[in-house]
Amino acid sequence: MRTTINTALLAGLLMVGGATTVRAGVIDLAWNSVIGASGYRVYYGTASRQYQSSIDVGKVTAASLDALADCTTYYVAVKAYNQGGESAGFSNEIVGWPHPEITAQTLAAKQGGQILLEISGTNFDADAVVTVDTSAVPSDPYGNPLVEVGPAAATSCHRVEAAVAIEPTASGLQAMGLGRIDLPVEIVNPGGVYRQGAVSLDVAFEPTRADMNRSNDRTDERVDGDDLATLVRAWASAFGDPAFDFDLDLDGDADVDGEDLALLASIFGRCHASDDWTVEACSQRGEA
Repeated sequence: MRTTINTALLAGLLMVGGATTVRAGVIDLAWNSVIGASGYRVYYGTASRQYQSSIDVGKVTAASLDALADCTTYYVAVKAYNQGGESAGFSNEIVGWPHPEITAQTLAAKQGGQILLEISGTNFDADAVVTVDTSAVPSDPYGNPLVEVGPAAATSCHRVEAAVAIEPTASGLQAMGLGRIDLPVEIVNPGGVYRQGAVSLDVAFEPTRADMNRSNDRTDERVDGDDLATLVRAWASAFGDPAFDFDLDLDGDADVDGEDLALLASIFGRCHASDDWTVEACSQRGEA
C-alpha cells in the first residue's frame, strides 16, 4: 500500500540567514523532515503560488537555489514525495531576495576629510539593516574615535551609503593615523538573510596640516621655514608633555618625531592654490 504524505508537517520551510556559498544569486533553504518522505522538491518563481521552476533535491532538509536573478523577489515552497507521489499541498511559502553580496573595496580618504562611504555589491534591500563595525577604529587619548561613521542605508539594490568623518575636523585634535583601516560590514535583508564583508579606508596625509604657522599673510597657506621652526619647538615631545601639540603631530601617533618631519618635508616650499599645494603657486604669489 502506498503511503500518503502528510502536508501539514511541511510547515517548517524557512530561508537560512547565512549563505553557504560566496556567490550572489543564491537562496539557502531549510525545512522540517516529513515522516514517510523519500525526497523533496523545491518550487520557486517570481509570483506567489505561481512557480515556474522546481528542483528535486532528494532526501535532504536543506538546499540552495542558485543562478537566480539579483534584485528580484522569489517565492519558494516545498513538496515532499515518496513512491505514492507528491504531497497534495505545498509547504508554507517564503518570500525574499537572493543573498546580498558585498564587493571588497578600498576608499581613499584624508585626515580631516568627510567622505561618503560607498559600499557596492548586489541584493541590498531598501529595508536592509546595515551595520558598519567601527570597533577597530583607534581613539584619541580621551577615548574619542578617530573615524566617525554615520547611519548606513541602502540607496539602491547595488549601493549602500554612509557619511564618514576622518578626524581631525578641528584644530587641537589628534589626527587619524595614516594607512589602511578595515571596517567590517554586515547587511541583513528582511527575513534575516545576511552577508558579511568589509570595506577599507586608506587614510592619507592632509597637506594643509603642514601649514602650522599662519601668523602673518606671508606664511599663511605656505609651508616654509616658519612651519619648520614651529615643529622644532615641539620636537621629541609626546602626548602629556608641555610642548606637545596635536596640530604638530602630522602622522597622528601622539608624538612629534622624524616621521612628522618627513611629512612636512614632502610639502616644504609649496603654496596652496586651487585645492593643491605646488611650487608654482608660490611663484604666482611672488614668493618663490
